[in-house]
Amino acid sequence: MIKRVGIFMKHNRLSMIIIVLFCVFFLQNPYQLFGQYFYRQFLIMAFLTIGVSMEMIIGDFDLSFAAQVASSTVLGAFCIRSGMGLLASLFLMCVFHMLLGALKGYLLAVLRIPSIIMTLALQMVLTGLFAGITGESSIMFADGRQFYNNILFEVGIVVLFLIMLVFTALLLNRSYYGRYCRMIGENLALAEANGLNCMGVSV
Repeated sequence: MIKRVGIFMKHNRLSMIIIVLFCVFFLQNPYQLFGQYFYRQFLIMAFLTIGVSMEMIIGDFDLSFAAQVASSTVLGAFCIRSGMGLLASLFLMCVFHMLLGALKGYLLAVLRIPSIIMTLALQMVLTGLFAGITGESSIMFADGRQFYNNILFEVGIVVLFLIMLVFTALLLNRSYYGRYCRMIGENLALAEANGLNCMGVSV
């Protein structure tokens, strides 16, 4: 285990430097500031990192990922403000992501549109569409402020991130899906020749 940690640190020196700098920043700033501006963004940053990493493993990248997350957030907030329940709003946000994911998978795997062109265009569409909905205003939920600087909430955020990390590691290293992702990323033509459902994996 120690040997693996040493190998990881050797090949990820830049990441280690960023982590050290982040810790230095944390120690030099008030904890209240840290709690308010970091924890509420922590899961979003973690989700983006994990999601983009999985896309890179499969041999693509997605420039529209952040715009898609922001758009679903605006959609969910709009539904809640309109009187829809929280669970129903979350379900609608998940459906929104699933439909966009299926669309991107189809465009990438079937129509073979380059990911940089397709995702850049989708980013512009999503940004323009939801910027038109929100305009210059912002949607705030005062009830959410009660969670800031709450130790149970902050510990729960970290635990949830670790669960996401372990699940993703198991998915990529201990499942056929992870092997299929690497096959497509390493050699798409060979994966297709072997009968792999590249569209299904990409979606």
